[in-house]
Amino acid sequence: MYAPPQYREERPEVLYKAISDLKLAALVTSGPDGLVATHLPMALRDGEDGMVLEGHVAIQNPHWRVVEHAPLASVAIFQGPHAYISPNWY
Repeated sequence: MYAPPQYREERPEVLYKAISDLKLAALVTSGPDGLVATHLPMALRDGEDGMVLEGHVAIQNPHWRVVEHAPLASVAIFQGPHAYISPNWY
């Protein structure tokens, strides 16, 4: 994903806090039939080789089969807080 340098966040402590605060991510995986996306809560934990993102996909959701049978690249997208901004604010 392209991120211009002035908007790129690379400080681990800031990224970890954002993930911890936001929790909900869009998990996007490249599978044999194209892209598969699922919104799911994710948690960050210490793993043997560094930090690991964990989430749970329901068995009815075909996303887990894509990851299990074709473990290709995935990306978890965490978006910042959302709120309605009234046109009166402008």
